[in-house]
Amino acid sequence: MHMDDLSVFSGNANRSLAVAICQHLRIPLGDADVFQFSNENIFVKINDNVRGHDVFVVQPFSSPVNRSIMVAAPTRKISRVCLSQLA
Repeated sequence: MHMDDLSVFSGNANRSLAVAICQHLRIPLGDADVFQFSNENIFVKINDNVRGHDVFVVQPFSSPVNRSIMVAAPTRKISRVCLSQLA
């Protein structure tokens, strides 16, 4: 796998973790919009072209867990989802 074919995105639970991972890998953090509507629905939009990429989403399960899971769930359609649980 080449780093050109790797994309890493952040959910809204721990952006600083995703930034640190990208710095370590020497790749830019992917561009995505993640926000919650007033009715508590969550919107996730990947703004980068990820066709042919290995895609990872850094979304630790943190409080509130239900929101963390709902941010990660729509991104499964992109490729593989990497979920990290922090103690």
